[in-house]
Formats: sequence, C-alpha cells, structure tokens
Amino acid sequence: MSGQADIIKKASLKVKVVRSKTGAAGLQGPKVFKEFWFVFRALVGGDKILEYHQNERKFQESAAYPKGVLHLGSALAVSYHNPEKKQQFSIELAGGSFIFLEAGTQSIAREWMTCLNAVLFGKGNGPNGALQYFVDVPVGSRLQYAGPSLLEVKDEELTLKTNDGTANLVRWKLAHLRSFKARKDTLTVFSGSRSSTGVGEYLFRTSQSVQITHAIETVVRRLKYEALGCNQQVVYLSLTSFFMHLSLSPPHFFLHITKRKVMHGSTEGASSLVQGSGLVTLPN
Repeated sequence: MSGQADIIKKASLKVKVVRSKTGAAGLQGPKVFKEFWFVFRALVGGDKILEYHQNERKFQESAAYPKGVLHLGSALAVSYHNPEKKQQFSIELAGGSFIFLEAGTQSIAREWMTCLNAVLFGKGNGPNGALQYFVDVPVGSRLQYAGPSLLEVKDEELTLKTNDGTANLVRWKLAHLRSFKARKDTLTVFSGSRSSTGVGEYLFRTSQSVQITHAIETVVRRLKYEALGCNQQVVYLSLTSFFMHLSLSPPHFFLHITKRKVMHGSTEGASSLVQGSGLVTLPN
C-alpha cells in the first residue's frame, strides 16, 4: 500500500482565516482574501486537511511541500458566509474560528461546499441529507443493467437507482459491504456474503470515486459512534481542552503533525480505513 494521502479535490480559491480572540469577544484576522491553489486531502490517519500552494505550478513542482495547511479535524459546519454572495462560503471551526473561502464562480463554490459537507460530515444534498452521486454502470456488469444511474447513501444503506432516482436497481446494507476501491475514473464496490447480492465486485464509472469512498467512510464512522452513544466532535473538543491546559495551541500542534504526514507519507500511529491506494475497508 502507498503511504501517500488521497487528493479529494483541488482548485484555485481565495481565502482568509479569522481566529477567535483568546479571552475576548470578537474575531481577528486579515480583512482581504488571498488567492492560493488549494488541495483537499484525506491523510493516511483519517484526518482531513486543506493544503494551500502559491499557485498550481508550485503544486506540480513540489506537491509534498505546501505553503501551509489548514486542519479540518475541528470543523463544525460548511455554509454560505453571505447568502447574497454565492461565490463565498465558510468553514466554522471549534473555538469560534472561521475559514472564509471564495471561488471563481457560484458553481465551483457549490461543488466545494457539497464535497466538504459530504466528506467531513457525511451530509448530502439529497432528501433528508442523503449522499447522491451520478455514476455509469458499464456493459457486462453483474447487475444486469448498464447505463447512467444514481448511487445513494441513506439510512445505513447504499442504493443504486435509475438515473432519475425513481426506481431501485439494487440495495446493499453498509454493514454487508466489505470495501470500496477508488481509481481515477472508477469506483469498485466489494460486497460480502451477507449482502443482497452475495460476494461480488461491482464497478462504476465516476470522476468522483475518491470523494465517494471518503464520504461513505465518514457515514460509517458516524454510525459507529452513534451506535456506541458517542459524539466524535466531543472527543475532539476534549483533546482541545487538554492541549490548552498544557499551554499548547491545538491548531499549531495539529499543523505540525499534519505537515509531517503530508511531506513524508508517515503512517506512524495511523489506523485509518483509507489508504493511499484509494481502498476503503469498512470496520467490523
């Protein structure tokens, strides 16, 4: 297995980070946006980060050494910063800080918001927050169906639907799926013996394969936390309080660990479901 992080999405965006003032009301930060080449990554340890490079050329020349890293482990919400400015959106972090981002067009901003919400929180734009992705089933599939279709994650199930979403073609319980494998333009679903289709491999063509695998991983983790009666965000906030007790700044502490993993592909202490090859194995 490769030790490198998965790239989920990349584009040129403008940014400004506004941090909460310690011990005082209000926020502090730059008043203007600065443009960088952003890369949304999933690290081998499961962490999600936003790298930023001076520009796309610098990224291509030295992708392992970003200008900076924004850690998203404490993200609480992704939403429009100003409803009247559809090109701008924000990521709210624990502690009252915000990452404000601006895309070149409204459609790019919408794509990034959809992607971030799916991967960070397992939330989609479908009915009741369902994750929905358009995929293509190739000719010769074991599903006895070929053509455009809709892949939906909802209520602990993965469902393949007709392209208009009106009819179900096959439905799998997430607990009965063994793993997912993402390649550049394909997604492979590996079903287990308890699934509705039995043991098998099912390939779908999609340019969003990496995003889909990490979004499903987030849903599975959330379901496991809910089954245990835990809240994943509470765990993070407890760690944050611990760092502050030691007079450490959580963002800088996480930044140090994150940059080491990105640059050297470190897997030390990592127990992630996601590997650099794009394979996601669901937990037992």
